[in-house]
Amino acid sequence: MFDVIKRHGSHHFVNVKYGYIVLFAGAIYLACLFVSNKLFILNWNTIRTSKVMRRVLDSHHNVLTLFLWTGFLMILAFWHFDSDSINVYIKRFGRLCYALVPLDIFLSLKPSPIPDVYYLELIFLHKWFSRLIVTIATVHSIGFIAVWISKGTMLKFFKPLNFLGFIALLCFLAITVVSLKPLRRRFYKLFFTGHVVLAWACVALMQWHARPGVSLYTLLNISLIILQIATKFYKSSDVILEKKTNAGSTLDLITFNNNSVSNFVAGSHIRISYPRLNPLNYLLPSHPFTVASLPDDASIKLVVRKTTKDFKSGELVSCFGPFTSINNKFFETAETVVLIAGGSGISYALGLYQQLKNSNANAVVVLVWVLRNRADLWILDHFPLVTSVDVYITGGNITSDDPVSNAFGDEDEELLDQTGRDSFEMEDLDTTQTKNTKIKLGRPNLELYASMFSSKDKNSSWVVSCGTDSLNKDSAKWASTLDVRYHSESYSL
Repeated sequence: MFDVIKRHGSHHFVNVKYGYIVLFAGAIYLACLFVSNKLFILNWNTIRTSKVMRRVLDSHHNVLTLFLWTGFLMILAFWHFDSDSINVYIKRFGRLCYALVPLDIFLSLKPSPIPDVYYLELIFLHKWFSRLIVTIATVHSIGFIAVWISKGTMLKFFKPLNFLGFIALLCFLAITVVSLKPLRRRFYKLFFTGHVVLAWACVALMQWHARPGVSLYTLLNISLIILQIATKFYKSSDVILEKKTNAGSTLDLITFNNNSVSNFVAGSHIRISYPRLNPLNYLLPSHPFTVASLPDDASIKLVVRKTTKDFKSGELVSCFGPFTSINNKFFETAETVVLIAGGSGISYALGLYQQLKNSNANAVVVLVWVLRNRADLWILDHFPLVTSVDVYITGGNITSDDPVSNAFGDEDEELLDQTGRDSFEMEDLDTTQTKNTKIKLGRPNLELYASMFSSKDKNSSWVVSCGTDSLNKDSAKWASTLDVRYHSESYSL
């Protein structure tokens, strides 16, 4: 009797289990995200949680998570390594790559299906998981090409199913190239559309290329893609915009009826795009804008930089959201807060300021607004609940080349120095105060506000910044020096 060995060899199915292990590990990780956030919220009022547990439990912000996943995948890739069966391990890289895709797509969903986890918090992991997938796919492809060259069987490269894998790799690499920050910032529409179309193509190509089959993963991937499209359709509504502007200002005030956006937490943002039935709504990027008004206001107010988007009164657009960025417990417990806004990041600070004042009349809230153009101050006239603002005008020309910074006011210079201090004295531009607005020339010396926290409960004391990465970094350092809690809204992707 002769043993019949299958065409693909006796190891054909040996790697299937490793894909399932990765899929299961991804499910466990998502469950841990859910539990960690629940624990964090339950322990909101303890300083130990804010200083230690936040870093451990809120691990989706931690680079350690990426290292753990990378280490885990490398262990699986070389488990029971045998140099005589090198093809087995090269194939395993491909299986691990595809098994990661459902988790990566899940991390990109808007809003995140995990309660109390905000999609903005998961962008870091989504980006790095994508890069990890591309790296593993590249190793898989180069490995086989090297084996075929060494054995003189390079013609296998051109077999249809093998060549489809190479095309999938090219799609992965193309996504990586357009995702590089300089290209992404300058050609954001190209990045977004290319990212969407090529990701769909990869899902289809891998279904045909992978052997043994990967129908389960493909079904999960397609289901998640359909879920995102359906969610965007059903959670969007078409609205008609009204625009208010002021001569000399770099900012516009965009408003529309609040019937379309309800039950949101102050400081949330919405995403504006083409009307719901327009196919471009799903192929071109939507633009995020922070809501500056309160949930019970009659209209939604957005502070928008003119160089970002030229809206017109009467324009019909779709509004997707709202998306929360800070837990409602912040408003229930915060007693001393310094809000630091850069440029049109004032939109975020305005929402928080008004809600804090509404939630706790005794709360001490200081709003610091760093901007370049004094003419932008007209925006404050439309927010009567904002009774006190410390304005610092840095001067200079306004430039913006980031098409995705429109929600948050990207400033192209460091508004604060690295230590949060300045060596020069602040000069008064105006000795008169309008609406208790104090106007100074130059960058703010944050140490002037440190005395607010000296005798306060540090667990109910906050520094919140909203602006560029440099502004947020400097604000975070200052908050750490004061040993108070910190939150930021980072508007560069």
